[in-house]
Amino acid sequence: MTGPTSLLAALGMNAKRLPRWAIYCGRISFGLYVYHDFGLDLTGKLIPHVASLESLLNLIKGVISLVITFVLAAISYHFFETPFLKIKKRFAAIESQPIA
Repeated sequence: MTGPTSLLAALGMNAKRLPRWAIYCGRISFGLYVYHDFGLDLTGKLIPHVASLESLLNLIKGVISLVITFVLAAISYHFFETPFLKIKKRFAAIESQPIA
């Protein structure tokens, strides 16, 4: 077990109770962490500051930066992290087993 399922197992909770999107967010969580600042910076550069619309623009920027962050994290997970995880399994000396 890895990611959110191992945390839930440690807490004694059944992972099947979580929605699929929550499990997926746990899988791409490293990418969310890594690309969050980039998404905020990119959005700040794409949308100009207008003082009269500040609160609306902040909401729009927040939503756009969140979307950018999730897209980049998903791309990173599927094209970078997953292949490396497969290589890791191939070179592992001892396969770890879940605790029964």
